[in-house]
Amino acid sequence: MIATPILAAGDSVSIDPTAADALTATDGAISAAAAGADKLLFWDDSAGKLTHLDLGTALSITGTTLNVDSSTYLASKTLARFTPRENQPPATAFATLDTRNSIAVLDFDAATDEAAIFSGVIPDYANLSSGLKIRLAWMATTATSGNVRWGVQLERCTTDLDADSFDTATLVTSAANGTNGIVTIAEITATDLDSLAVGDTFRIKIYRDADDAIEDTMTGDAELIAVEVQQVA
Repeated sequence: MIATPILAAGDSVSIDPTAADALTATDGAISAAAAGADKLLFWDDSAGKLTHLDLGTALSITGTTLNVDSSTYLASKTLARFTPRENQPPATAFATLDTRNSIAVLDFDAATDEAAIFSGVIPDYANLSSGLKIRLAWMATTATSGNVRWGVQLERCTTDLDADSFDTATLVTSAANGTNGIVTIAEITATDLDSLAVGDTFRIKIYRDADDAIEDTMTGDAELIAVEVQQVA
């Protein structure tokens, strides 16, 4: 049994400065100092005192549970990456596997629409509410000017895979670098996701809209080096 000390008349209790953020004393009784919100109590060694810990980005408290919002701290993070050797080409009009200085590339023709297809799985931490950002790393085979019109389509692999069911295309126009051999990054934010959800297997189709005479003006092949799929912040 723990005895409760009895204060003599005129005695008082005070709180040391090292605990003043967290504790208070009134009429000889020690109680917790109100923090004004749900906070954690911790020892701040650098300040040498007991105090309250503020919750940072993506953290919250419900009852006695500390929550982490993964959709916040994983914003704009990579969900998948693909290289040319992972291409699963369509039966016709496919981009051609090639190398440049031993770097694998996919050649997309300047006159005929050609495509490459990659397959992956949406991670369980992904947040697709704002769409997907597709980043294409590419360079021109010979050109130092002109534009390439890139298109992206997504397919959720929950239907009969004997037939394609890609969603509506999202396109972007990307300019060739003025120095041949320098990589350009084309970014496409796609919101037509074919109802993709976390855990789904998916396919992504990348193509050059070569017969768009207004937007696609670069001569020669466009060489795709890598594809990155990110969630949008």
